[in-house]
Amino acid sequence: MKRPSNVLAIALIAAIGLSSCKENTKDEEKIPENIQSAFKQKFPNAANVKWEKNCDNTWEAEFVMTGNKHSAQYKPDSNWYETEYVITISKVPDVIKANVASRYPGYKIVKAEVVITSWGEQYELQLNKEQTSIGVFYTGEGAFMGQEKEH
Repeated sequence: MKRPSNVLAIALIAAIGLSSCKENTKDEEKIPENIQSAFKQKFPNAANVKWEKNCDNTWEAEFVMTGNKHSAQYKPDSNWYETEYVITISKVPDVIKANVASRYPGYKIVKAEVVITSWGEQYELQLNKEQTSIGVFYTGEGAFMGQEKEH
């Protein structure tokens, strides 16, 4: 089922805003068993796993897989919500790079992440120009979803 792109942008922006409110959890006994089990099933090769509990009661695991840093979020009922990982700028699809160049003249992509949700794959980019930094969001197909000013 396709959802409107602005719904995806709002979800991504909300996720970014909530990421600033986290509680580090070093004790695995505090992490619910159902969430640990769901994580291990989805990411059996994850290494160096660190858990945090977000303000919205979701659980976020930061880990390394295939040599890259990832994060995955789970709802309290153990349902997977999203996975994010950093990619090199060269791996950003050309259609997105072209859109950034025309929509944001003079801005440079300085960070790129892939965000995978049940709705599909999206790209989250950080753009810089002089003293200004903004976050922009694109669908996996390269359609513009929205932007957020960095704090």
